[in-house]
Amino acid sequence: MVPEGFGVNPYPISMSTSYPCDIHFEDRDFAAAPLEPGTYEACHFSRCQFVGADLDECVFVDAHFAQCDFTQAYVTGTSLRDVHFEDCKLIGLPFDSCPPFLFQVQFTRCRLDYASFAGMDLRKLRCEDSQLIGADFSSTNLGQASL
Repeated sequence: MVPEGFGVNPYPISMSTSYPCDIHFEDRDFAAAPLEPGTYEACHFSRCQFVGADLDECVFVDAHFAQCDFTQAYVTGTSLRDVHFEDCKLIGLPFDSCPPFLFQVQFTRCRLDYASFAGMDLRKLRCEDSQLIGADFSSTNLGQASL
C-alpha cells in the first residue's frame, strides 16, 4: 500500500531519453536530423546548424558550442547549465523562455542581436566581444555580469 501523499511521479523519466556525455558533434545539421531530447553533458558542438531546430526537452550541462548557427531555433524548455557559446549566431533567441534553474551561459564573439533576457537573473553572465544590438535586458539582474 502506498502511503497517502505518495502517488505516481508526475514527471516520469522516459526510457527513450538520451544521456550523451563527452561527445563531439561536428558539422551536423540538427534541423535536418533533429537532436534527440535528453541531457547532453560535457558535449562539444563545432560548426553545427540549429537553424529552426526544436531544442525543447534538451538539457545542456557544461557544454561548448563553437561556430554554430541558432537562427530561429526553438529554445522554450531548453536548459542551459554552464554553457559556453563561442563565435555563434544566436540572433533573436528568447533566452528568457529557458528554465531558470541553474541557468548559466557565457558568450565569446557571438551575435546576440534582438535576443531576449528579460526578467532573468544573470549575475554570472560573461559576454566578451559580442554583438548585442537590440537585445532585451529589461528587468534583468546584471549585478556582477561582465558585458
